[in-house]
Amino acid sequence: MTRAIVLLSGGMDSLVTAAIAARECDELYLLHFSYGQRTESKEKWCFRQIASHYKSREARVVDYRWLAEIGGSALTDKDMSLSEDNGVPNTYVPFRNATMLCAAIAWAEVIEADSIYIGAV
Repeated sequence: MTRAIVLLSGGMDSLVTAAIAARECDELYLLHFSYGQRTESKEKWCFRQIASHYKSREARVVDYRWLAEIGGSALTDKDMSLSEDNGVPNTYVPFRNATMLCAAIAWAEVIEADSIYIGAV
């Protein structure tokens, strides 16, 4: 029995990643992070729909609001306006994906998961 953790925002990249994991593994454990993002309510709704569709073994939402407290991103700071410069987008959340992978690795140890899937651009 193969177990996979999928980091799942609810967006297209993570949906495709969940579909691939569902094809390759027997049990899915879905992990969503709530970090004060502007899109949080829609993301969480999509996460629940995807978890239901793929009949995940467990679907967990982790409180990561501390990322918003650190600041530096228009995605979590409502006082910052969204901009589209040619450099790094101001919606970039510093080191977000790496910290999420750390949480996924910790959970993988607990449930003895075989793999972790992340769909990120």
